[in-house]
Formats: sequence, C-alpha cells, structure tokens
Amino acid sequence: MSVVRASNDKLCRAMLVLVLTDLVGYFNVGKQMNAGQVIATAEIIETEYWHLNLADLKYCFVQVKAGKIGGGKMYDAIDGAKICGWIDEYCDLRRPKLKEIADQKKTEKLQEIIDFQEQALTHPIVAGAYKKLLEKHEKQEESFKAFCQEYNKSKKEKE
Repeated sequence: MSVVRASNDKLCRAMLVLVLTDLVGYFNVGKQMNAGQVIATAEIIETEYWHLNLADLKYCFVQVKAGKIGGGKMYDAIDGAKICGWIDEYCDLRRPKLKEIADQKKTEKLQEIIDFQEQALTHPIVAGAYKKLLEKHEKQEESFKAFCQEYNKSKKEKE
C-alpha cells in the first residue's frame, strides 16, 4: 500500500486484513475464507498491487459489492485468486482515467510554460534585452554581407 506503507507496514497489513474481512463477510457464500487465507491474500495484494493505496482497494471492493466489478458471480465461494481478479479488473477500468488525468495535467503544464514565456517576452527588461540582441544580430548580419561583397569584389578583380 504505497501511501500507508511508508509510515508503518504492520498497520498497513492490519488495515488491509480488516478491509478484506469486511469484503469476505459481505457475501453470503458457502465457502468463506479463513483468517490464514485472508492474511495470505493481504500479503499477495501488498506485493502485487503495491501501486494501489488503501482507498483504491476500498473503492474497488465497494464496486465489487455493488456488482460493477466481477459481475456479481460468486459460485458459492470466495478466495484470494477471485479477489486478485477483481483488483485486476479495477486496474483495467482505472488505467484510461489515469491516462486522461495525466494528459490533462501535461496539457495544463505546457500551457503554463507557454503563458510564462509570453509574459517573459513582454516584460520590459526581457523585451529590452531581446531588442538589443536583435540589433546586435542585424549588425553582425550587415557586417557579414559587407564582408561577402568585399570578398566577391576582390575575387573578381584578381580574375
């Protein structure tokens, strides 16, 4: 659990076991998971789904309870593999939304950079320095053109 793990591994596992126990207890199935299976499933989730935080998992399990993930199919048993399958389905549903959010943030950041550059160019000090740089460039260009003309003139005289 990425957010909680940084502060306390044992607390993280205990909270995850509570969330899993709540999930397992919600369903009226003949073959329930025992405490050892719940703890083992918590360990698998910590290892395989380290990028998810407890809020993600809780939301995933709410979606499972509502029948939006897993299609409500229990077949009279619930186990760690089924729970991991639900989490996989949740991750598949979550991925496009995360990409959309990341793309939006990237676009916003790019717009901030463009806005900053536009503001910087209109700032009096920057604008003055830019004008001086352009003038210097124009003088160098004129000097180079004059050099080229002199060079071509002297070359023709030698021929």
